[in-house]
This record gives sequence, C-alpha cells and structure tokens, in this order.
Amino acid sequence: MTNTKLKKNQTKTNELETTTRRYYNNRKQKTLGQMTQDHDSAPDFQHKSPFFLIKCILLTVVDVKLDPTSAHSSLVISDNGKKVRNGGKTAKDPNSPQRFDIFGSVLGLNRLKSGKSYWEVEVSNKTGWDLGVARCDAYRKGKFLVTPDKGYWVTAHNGDKKYAARTIPPVNLSFKVKPRKVGVYVDYEEGLVSFYDVMSQSHIYSFTECSFGGEILPYFCLHLKPDEKNSDPLIISAMEKQ
Repeated sequence: MTNTKLKKNQTKTNELETTTRRYYNNRKQKTLGQMTQDHDSAPDFQHKSPFFLIKCILLTVVDVKLDPTSAHSSLVISDNGKKVRNGGKTAKDPNSPQRFDIFGSVLGLNRLKSGKSYWEVEVSNKTGWDLGVARCDAYRKGKFLVTPDKGYWVTAHNGDKKYAARTIPPVNLSFKVKPRKVGVYVDYEEGLVSFYDVMSQSHIYSFTECSFGGEILPYFCLHLKPDEKNSDPLIISAMEKQ
C-alpha cells in the first residue's frame, strides 16, 4: 500500500473515530448487536466513509455459515455451521480443489456480490486467527500471502500481542485490550471491508477502494499450532436481521 493511501485511510479513521466516540460514550454498556431499539438515533455518517452506518448495521446482518467442502482437513465444523475448531487429521480428501491444504482455513457459504453485509466472530482468547473475505477463485493450495493481490482482504492476530492488516507491507495494529469479538462489514459497491472490536465498539481497520472482481466469501483461519492457548474455536455470533 502506498504512503499516500495509508495517510488517506488514517485521516478518514481519525475523523470517524472522533465522531463515533461521542456517540459511544453514551452507550458504553452496549455491544453492536444490542443496538436494536435506538439505532435510528445513531450519527449520520457520510455514505462513503470507512466506518459503517450504525443506524443501518442491523439491516445488513448476514447469516454466515461455514462451507465444510472448503475446510482444511484438520478442521471440524459444527452441525449448525457456526463454529470451527482444530480437531486433528480426519478422513477428508485433502486433494479436493475446493479445500485449503496448508492453512487452517475455511470459507463461508455466503456469496457476496452486491450490497452491504455484516457479521460478528467470537475469537475469545485465541493467540492466532485471520478474519476477512476472499474471492471465490482465490488461491487455496500451498503457501501464499493472504493479501489483496491474491484475492484476500484480511486482518490477523499472530501471537499474544501481534495484530496486523494483511497488506503489502503489513500494517501493524495495536489495542489496549485484546479483542474478543470482531465485526466484519462489507460494502461491495464501495469496495470497502471494515473490521471492528465489538466489545469496545471501536474501528480496527478498513480496506478501501477494493477491486473484488467477482463474488467474495467470508474467510476464517484458525492458525494450526500446537498451542493450548489457541485451542479455542472461532464462533460466528448469532445475530438477527432487523
């Protein structure tokens, strides 16, 4: 990402965080998913801003479910398609063209090709994860960088205190408190993918001017490591579209 684009994103983020901080100061006890009764009183952000329109967020909720046919052979997906964990090697066919064979990744079933979409993922106390979106035809085999030029728009957590947006070069992110639930917002027409810390009600990062070039899918990666701290599953939160 060029220095000019980085400065542009930072300027937008600073302006938006100042505006939203005033709004959130009166709602410190609420999470995004609980703002059902008074979302019409939210600040009227400009349509093209990287920060989502709070008063419309519950209208864009997508019932994301995981696609077992794309999951790495070590992953186990719950019957309702909302939870994924590392279960060790299974009898799944690792040679399937749809299945990730190196990364502990899985895609969502939801094909996004227009409009606005939002979902939340519980990352709990995991020490490693990737979340975001990927093009339907993006690489799934071998080792590669999950970056926009490869069809991935992703933020990641790697190690207790390491967070980054998967750009070239990566953009390091910092938090006062470790995120435990992450919101992902996509505005397809605007070419926007934004990430939020749901519990602190704050903006994490936005990919802007994205060239999706076709349908995209929700993307999840558990980071397959022999680490007890990273044994927690990723869970797609239950949310109702208003």
